Amino acid sequence: MSLQKKETIQKNIGLVKGGFIIPAIDIIDGKCVRLTQGDYSQKKIYNEHPLEVAKQFEDAGLKRLHLVDLDGARQ
Repeated sequence: MSLQKKETIQKNIGLVKGGFIIPAIDIIDGKCVRLTQGDYSQKKIYNEHPLEVAKQFEDAGLKRLHLVDLDGARQ
């Protein structure tokens, strides 16, 4: 991970007035996605490899991660 990307993550996610923002990775069919207003038919795949995204958060110094299995939540 580039230093600039790491600094951006650290700047945008971290300690906030005594609490923490915990990043989330939403997964459908094993891929990182973002749903538009919770609509499964309006999903955007933003990374094919959730483990890579998790490692980027870890490399930026984050200790917690919220992993969401949207396939399981849908059923």
